Amino acid sequence: MSTLKTNTIQAATGSNVTIASGNVLQAPGHVLQVKQATDSTQYTVTSTSFVHGSNTLSVSITPSSTNSKILASYSTTAYNETNSSDIHLTIYRDSTNIGHSSYGLSRIFSNSSNIGVQMTGQVLDSPNTTSALTYRVYARVASGTAYYNGNTLGTITVMEIAQ
Repeated sequence: MSTLKTNTIQAATGSNVTIASGNVLQAPGHVLQVKQATDSTQYTVTSTSFVHGSNTLSVSITPSSTNSKILASYSTTAYNETNSSDIHLTIYRDSTNIGHSSYGLSRIFSNSSNIGVQMTGQVLDSPNTTSALTYRVYARVASGTAYYNGNTLGTITVMEIAQ
């Protein structure tokens, strides 16, 4: 291994510096890739354990380095149907909940029924792998029935961050 030290890299012709296929130029803190999935299907939640209602409100990414971080976030709507109920949303990496084990990443609670809100969640993950990963929104209720992703376009976004 050798080290190249320089103050400036400039393309010989044109305005772009090209990195050979299969190689990655990494600058710590920079975004290396972004993946996003959307879904407009409404999902009903009656489970008190985290479950996923959608294969489409999920996104896959293959990190280019084991040192990379993955910034995962979602945005969707949710509402409860019963009094004194709540809904929790979280993100799973494959089969691992990367939010709080009970409360997830976001929660709504209401003492009255039919309360709808925009729910968002975000977490910085350290998967330590270069294998393909799937990030997916999961939901649970404390009791009763709740819904998420209804009447709007839900999104899940992942960004690989160089370290």
